[in-house]
Amino acid sequence: MNQRILHLAASHFPRDGEGNISATPEMIMEFAKVIVRECIELIEDSDWAYDVPDDDYDPNAVAMLAAKGVKEHFGVE
Repeated sequence: MNQRILHLAASHFPRDGEGNISATPEMIMEFAKVIVRECIELIEDSDWAYDVPDDDYDPNAVAMLAAKGVKEHFGVE
């Protein structure tokens, strides 16, 4: 399992009385997969990418639009 996922889970999943994460590694990994799949679908299916004119293509602008779309989709500021 990706160590980054475990690190994020450790800081965001609830803990029991002994401080252990109250989710199994399998649950955490499945949750991460769901989020990643949703991000991919959002980026692949979005119309926002067409807001960048072909003659003014800037990879940084596209990345910023993707980040903005994901943030808005999940309500993250």
